[in-house]
Amino acid sequence: MLYLPLILALAIGLPSSDDKHIEDAIMDIAYKLSRTEAKIHVAAARKAGEKYGYEPEFLLAQAYRESSYRRTSLSYRKCPPGEKCKRTMTYWKHKRRPKYAKTSWYCGVMQVGGYVSWKQCRRLMQNVELNYMTGAKHLKEWETKYISKDRTCAKYKVGTRDARTCALYGYVGGFKSLKYKRSKYPARIYRTEQKILRLVAAAKAKENQIWTKDKKTNEILKQWDAPGRSWAIAYVPSGTLFWSERIRSQLRPFQGCTSPLK
Repeated sequence: MLYLPLILALAIGLPSSDDKHIEDAIMDIAYKLSRTEAKIHVAAARKAGEKYGYEPEFLLAQAYRESSYRRTSLSYRKCPPGEKCKRTMTYWKHKRRPKYAKTSWYCGVMQVGGYVSWKQCRRLMQNVELNYMTGAKHLKEWETKYISKDRTCAKYKVGTRDARTCALYGYVGGFKSLKYKRSKYPARIYRTEQKILRLVAAAKAKENQIWTKDKKTNEILKQWDAPGRSWAIAYVPSGTLFWSERIRSQLRPFQGCTSPLK
């Protein structure tokens, strides 16, 4: 009977503390995102990542770069009579399709779709989980199939960072982008992913009163550092020692740990 609450928690899939930290992180980078929406995005990214082999932080970084987590994001070809068609980006909440719009939709948080019906585009905008699934599947297709057509990318093994980078070139601009590799899209996604990871690391460190050796993470931690507060030395499960150089005189070891500072 003592284990019944734990078994029930695992069975119904309660959010982990990691998910809570990730929610806080994406709310920090997208300041208009509500807690409810953040939970939906994290759950959808985790589910899509587990199916297609991507980290939820990576997919969330991609979604931020594509749409800033706005599910009504829509990119389409606008072709007024007698004028040249041009690509238009907007936020569309209506059931009807935009005026002068031609088929070639990129819909929702991951900007997926292509030559699909307006009805399917609406579905992709309304269903966040479906959108992440479609985006992750499309990226995996680039990584496992299409990049092999490029001479440079064909040598990279599926699952490596280089293969993923090539897939991102294809995702954002097709074979032309893959050929020239001039887009800053992959680098921007990696930077956003690192920012999410640092925010999560900082939240965990704050929770456990641990300072890290990573300077950027420490900058985040400074926001929560109360004046004159003593931070502790602690060992984490990996065995790595985390400590703060900034306040050597205030460091105090946990019971059973010895300070490396002389």
